[in-house]
Amino acid sequence: APQESNSIKPFFSTPLSTIEEGNRLVPRVIGEDISKIPLHSDINFNSSPNRASQLECVLSQLKEELEQKSLRLLECEGQLKELPTLEEELRRTKEEFVETVKSVGEDKKFYEEQLGILRETREQLAERERELKEVRIELEQKEEDMVRTTADVKALQRIMEGLQQKLQEAKTFTQAGEDSESAEDKYKKECDELRSTVITLKDQISSLEKILENEKMSNKSLLEKIDNLKIEKESILSELNTMKSNSVSIQVELEKALVSSNEKMQMIESLRSDLEVSSKEKSSLNMKCQKLKKELEQLTRKQKVELKNILQKDHEEAQKVKEELESLKSTNSELQSACEKLQQELSEVGSNLELLRELNVKDEKIEELQAELAKLDHDKQVLRDEKHKTEQCLNKEISELKVLIEDLNKNSLQTVEVEQVNMKDRESLMRKYEVLKREYERLRRARRECEKKCLVLKDELTKEKQYSARLQGLTGGKRVPQLQVSKSNLVDIRPDGMKMTNSLDNLTDEVQKELNTSAQLDQSLITDLQNNTETGVEVVRSDNMTPHVDYLSARLAEAETAFHVERVVVNELRARLVEEHQRLMEERARTLELQEEVATLHTLNDQFEDKFKNIVSQLEQQVNEVKELRHNMQPADPNFMDKEKLKKLAEENQRRVDELLQERLFNKNQLLYLREELAKLQQERE
Repeated sequence: APQESNSIKPFFSTPLSTIEEGNRLVPRVIGEDISKIPLHSDINFNSSPNRASQLECVLSQLKEELEQKSLRLLECEGQLKELPTLEEELRRTKEEFVETVKSVGEDKKFYEEQLGILRETREQLAERERELKEVRIELEQKEEDMVRTTADVKALQRIMEGLQQKLQEAKTFTQAGEDSESAEDKYKKECDELRSTVITLKDQISSLEKILENEKMSNKSLLEKIDNLKIEKESILSELNTMKSNSVSIQVELEKALVSSNEKMQMIESLRSDLEVSSKEKSSLNMKCQKLKKELEQLTRKQKVELKNILQKDHEEAQKVKEELESLKSTNSELQSACEKLQQELSEVGSNLELLRELNVKDEKIEELQAELAKLDHDKQVLRDEKHKTEQCLNKEISELKVLIEDLNKNSLQTVEVEQVNMKDRESLMRKYEVLKREYERLRRARRECEKKCLVLKDELTKEKQYSARLQGLTGGKRVPQLQVSKSNLVDIRPDGMKMTNSLDNLTDEVQKELNTSAQLDQSLITDLQNNTETGVEVVRSDNMTPHVDYLSARLAEAETAFHVERVVVNELRARLVEEHQRLMEERARTLELQEEVATLHTLNDQFEDKFKNIVSQLEQQVNEVKELRHNMQPADPNFMDKEKLKKLAEENQRRVDELLQERLFNKNQLLYLREELAKLQQERE
């Protein structure tokens, strides 16, 4: 009898308000279907004296079922709240993919335009080669003309030799002499005429010498221009080779960009399919939640009716048992004192559990801070490497600038156009130097910020360690075994943090792996919770969808970083194409300058031909005058005073003719040299 009173007293001592409050207690996770839950109509109440204990068990079961259903509803509501955020993130990623596809299409058009410009430059180079061939043919024709002129000069030399022989014959006639005064007068007149002709010949020879000097200077300038053309040709060939290699690299990068764009489109399609699946799951969850709500409402109504009937019966029985209750008050007071003691012990255990939970949380925070410290150390090392690289680049740029300044000081006597080009190069180099200097300062600032963050994290770590040590001292370093029950199975199935690679090929595989791991995790949770419900072990409440959502958000952030990297690559390609376009424009300007110089060479050659024709005509005139003098010559007085002057004039004429022949040979050698140089240029061009 006293044992039965001990089992009945807690049930009848609790009023209806405590029962209704128990329905609002914190629920726990279950994985069973609603159809498997037993209803109150299926329970048979015995009419034995243990009916109160049976009622208490039924009420506890009903409470557990209500807790399970309320927890299930909370989980469904949490999932419904998280789905719109996922949809927004997927929509943003879709928009970014569309933008990247558009940018890739624009880059493709730009690259095609650049390839068309390269083709035009190749055609222009072919036209220039044709012009050089034409110049070569003209130079060969000029060489033939020079050979003809040398033959003419040799004929003139022979004529001069005949004139010298005739002058010697005239000298013999003067030695023989005649005594007539009329002959002397005629001879004097002829001598005066010869003197006048000699003076005119001297003037013509002086003019011819000046013309030859001018031609020598023009030939020297032509040689210098040819050397400059050779140097420019070499530079143009080297730039063409670099352009070809750059075009090949650009084509490869274009192919890569197209492949990446196709992969991104595939990713977009997969994300669309995931969205559709998630929307379907959302709709199914909404339907399930509505069904659960209806079933809960029906169950609560039935339970209320049944509880009212049971309470009425119990109230009738309670009146009968009042006498027994009076006898059991003493035992009830003892039980209350024991319950108070147990409650104190439970409160102490609860405080210890809270402290242990805080310790576990602090340990996790310490591990996270240590991981962040390791990351910051790695970033610090990367910044140091980048700083070292930037310093090396700056030193190289400074050395190049010094070399360029020295070269500019050495070549300060060159033309104004070259100085302007060098000034532009200096300005561009100074801009590069300023840009590198800014990057160096930015890296220094980032390094300082990282160092500050490291110090702050170290301080937080020390504080967390001190706090954890203090908590462990309070708890005596002991852990409650109940804490090891809820997370044992979850740690084994939790996926490892996979690092995001730059390539988008592995992204689909990683997403599939994460889906598989999430499915395994859900299945393992359901099985563990079913086992726990069967064994009666209480499980700590944990959100099922939060780790998945966190992981998906992390994956989306990593995908966004990959998209930013792809955008940076596309911008670099654009910058390279702009630089190559500038180089093409510079090459066009150089080709125009070369065309102008070729035109000047043509004009100089025409002037040279005109001058040579004038010289030949003057020599022909001199030959005709000598012939006329020979026909008009007669014997003169042997004692005539101007014989020595005539000899000197004849020697000077011979000397000047020899100089003209030498200059002619020099010009011929120069033409041969130019011809060889043009042949070499043609071979190099081919």
